[in-house]
Amino acid sequence: MKKGLIWCMATLLLMLAACSRENGGQEPPASEPVKDAPPIEKIIRSEQQAFSVRLPESYQLLAEEPGNDIVWSAHNENAMLRIQLFSDNAQSVQYLADNTPALLQGVNEEAQVEALSAPPSLPTQADVAAWRVHHAAGDVLALTFRCDDRRARALLFNRGDSEQIFLNAVASMRCGTAQE
Repeated sequence: MKKGLIWCMATLLLMLAACSRENGGQEPPASEPVKDAPPIEKIIRSEQQAFSVRLPESYQLLAEEPGNDIVWSAHNENAMLRIQLFSDNAQSVQYLADNTPALLQGVNEEAQVEALSAPPSLPTQADVAAWRVHHAAGDVLALTFRCDDRRARALLFNRGDSEQIFLNAVASMRCGTAQE
C-alpha cells in the first residue's frame, strides 16, 4: 500500500512540474467566470390553472386575476408574460382565433395587428399561431397553441431581454394531466 501511495505522489509531482514548465514557471491564470452560464431553473405550478412551467430562479409565476397568471421578474419590471388556459375544443380554437387579434388591437388602437406567418418555434407545443402589435413601450406578441390536453394563450409584453426566457417558459409548459 505504501508503495502505491509513493508511486501516486511521484506521478503527481511529475505532472505538476510538467505543467509549470509549459507555463514558463508562472502561476496558472485565474479562471474566468462563465459569462453565459445557463440560469438555474425551477419548475413552478400555477396555483389557479392546470399547468406548470420552467423558469429561471429570478422569475416568478403569480396569479393575476381569475384564469390568468403572469411570469414576472424584478430585474425587468416592464416585461411580463401573461398565460391563460382554455378547453381543447372547437369553440376555444375559434374564440382564440377571433379574440386574440381583437385583444391585441386594444393595446394600440392606432396600430395594425400583424399575423405572423412564421411564429416562434415552440417544439413542445402544437398548432402555434402568433400575432404582434407595435406599442410605444415595446411590441406585444401573442401566441396561441395546444398545450397537452388544453389550449393556451400567452401574451408577451415589453419583452426586451426577457423574450427568450418567456419563449423558453412557454415551450416548457405542461398542461392539464400532463403536468402530474
